[in-house]
Amino acid sequence: MKLADLRNFDLVVLRDGSLGIVLEKDDDVYILYQEGGCDDADETFDEDLKDFCNGPEFDIMQVYRTDCCGILCDVTYEDDGELIFERDENWVRPSEEEREKIRKERREALERERAAELEKARERRKNLITVMAQAFYGNRTITETTPESMDALVLGYLDGKLCDKERIDRTIVPIPGSDKVVLVYNRKQEEEYRKDRKEWLREMGRDMKPLACIPEKGITLYSRCLACRIDETGTLQSLHPEDCKLLSKYLAE
Repeated sequence: MKLADLRNFDLVVLRDGSLGIVLEKDDDVYILYQEGGCDDADETFDEDLKDFCNGPEFDIMQVYRTDCCGILCDVTYEDDGELIFERDENWVRPSEEEREKIRKERREALERERAAELEKARERRKNLITVMAQAFYGNRTITETTPESMDALVLGYLDGKLCDKERIDRTIVPIPGSDKVVLVYNRKQEEEYRKDRKEWLREMGRDMKPLACIPEKGITLYSRCLACRIDETGTLQSLHPEDCKLLSKYLAE
């Protein structure tokens, strides 16, 4: 029997003992399970009724065909339906006790997986700092990154692993009016943008709009930059809410 041979109201038995009923809607075929949930048959099973998404424990082992629209029931599906497919004649559906053990093991595995993901998320958040970015989804964009990923973000990489290490040339400029707030940019990238600026002037007849301007230091930046805080050890840290007003004097809108 092949996947295309399934018909409306066929009853399927998975290797783990789960029962499902086949429901057709237009050109799509779904399997609605007795214990909840459903699968799009074409996106879950191959032509031989094997589950290619979740593994062999969810393969269809038996298919029963019945004339009624079928009450999906442990008691009646074998009595009321005709067995039209059997993957292995020696296979026996797990007992209710065995099925409950399987369900329990899955719940516990899922809980462990969720706990591990939460722990990873907590660890990631420990290292995140809040920065204000220019030329990143607009200007004065508040976002989060890690001190290690700062250089990559300045270059426009959301994934630091993709960043070209040879292009990294971090430059840090203190913001006047604070001994903690700084602007971080890439010197090499700024040089590239200044070359582009000359082309822009020649071709467009007008100048690029700077992203940051610090008159007190004679600094004007045309390339992407990030604002954050820095401590006495040189460690980059999150901005404070009151820093935004100060930065508005130096960062373009």
